[in-house]
Amino acid sequence: MSQTAEKGVQFIILPDRESAEYCAADLYNLTEGDIVFYLPESGKGVERSNYKSTLGVQRTAAIGKLLEFKGELLYIVSYPDAIEENIPAKEELKGAILSIKKGDSIKFSDIISALGKNGFEKVDFVSVPGQFAVRGSLIDIFSYAGSEPYRLSFWGDEVENIKIFDANTQNSKKEVERLDIISDLLLGENKEGRSLIEILPSDATVWLDSSDIYKNKPFFGGLKVFKRVYLDVPLEARDKETVNFNISPQPIFNKNFDLLSGDIKFRLENNFKVYIFGEKQSQLARLKNILQETSHHLPEFIKGRNIHAGFIDGEDKICCYTDHEIFERFHRVTMRRTVEKTEQLTLNDLNSFRLGDYVVHIDHGVGIFGGLVKMLDDKGRAREVVKLMYKDGDVVFVSVHSLNKISRYRSADGLVPKINKLGSKTWQALKTRAKNKVKDIAKDLIMLYAKRRATKG
Repeated sequence: MSQTAEKGVQFIILPDRESAEYCAADLYNLTEGDIVFYLPESGKGVERSNYKSTLGVQRTAAIGKLLEFKGELLYIVSYPDAIEENIPAKEELKGAILSIKKGDSIKFSDIISALGKNGFEKVDFVSVPGQFAVRGSLIDIFSYAGSEPYRLSFWGDEVENIKIFDANTQNSKKEVERLDIISDLLLGENKEGRSLIEILPSDATVWLDSSDIYKNKPFFGGLKVFKRVYLDVPLEARDKETVNFNISPQPIFNKNFDLLSGDIKFRLENNFKVYIFGEKQSQLARLKNILQETSHHLPEFIKGRNIHAGFIDGEDKICCYTDHEIFERFHRVTMRRTVEKTEQLTLNDLNSFRLGDYVVHIDHGVGIFGGLVKMLDDKGRAREVVKLMYKDGDVVFVSVHSLNKISRYRSADGLVPKINKLGSKTWQALKTRAKNKVKDIAKDLIMLYAKRRATKG
């Protein structure tokens, strides 16, 4: 599929969510550029906030890409339940995408006004899609279609630079030339909306397993105006043009590496290009060492681009195997545009802290939260830091870029902790005792497991 299409929208419909996720993940790994978009349901009724945010981001990104489609190659992967969920009406989608480029001349206040009108929430620190924050000449924006937020830096009314940054650490990751701010394109409660099929371009190609499993779905009638490709030819299309792809699944080797080595040798001698996909370099290196012991015929190893299932393309003479099938391991699908939240303290978490709360700094021990304060750095620029207070009036200021060193103090019995003194050996001694205790527990567990293995029956 990724080789047959050159341009235009390729709208791929799979029977269910799991099949669609696997297909989208495989296309991510088999194509170059940001041309694959997964379109799930919006996540109504989903309780887990990260997962719900991820579904919203993925759906919004796909709809937004269709709205700004300009004729390039684009894959949209979806399934019936997601397609049957309507999108906002045409008038609601006007102005849904705001594009900003580095060097643009635009009023600071106009961007803030536009964000408010398009449903963005103003907060102190952005942490999830649909939020923005203003600090001095900076605007942080977490687009509804983004898995990471952007930071716009202004010089007067000129956009000086645009950077992607980590919402957890506030550290910049890379600078970009352009930002597309996409508003909330999910259909709100009590709104009828319109069918997703209506925004597909007229020259789109629709890929389906078979019409037999979709013909009773409400959206199927709207697909008849598009060019359709059935991967499993339906009865009513037996007299139509058919294409045989001559593709078979990866053989089952049952961890028999002699069998695998012989198969690779056979393929290479018959002018096949042989690839083995794997997520980790260490796993591929292990497999390479095993194969080198039995043969000089080695495939090309592809790291970081694992696919769900290996296959043999007899037409184009391409053989793609996967390390997880060779080693008979479970394969976890990896999607793009996911919203993750780490266990580290974030600036957004600080909003829930109150002055006087107990905190723990990994180097200095238990202290008292003194709030966010502004200090001048060595270049005279104002920077926000976290104020921590310790015994005898000692104070530590922690950069917002080092929040991973701070955590909230937790006590199972609710006892008030003792505040540590800076420079004393008490905290370091406590950490050393804790580490030694963990080592002792680990040693006891190892001995216990060894005894169990030695016990027969």
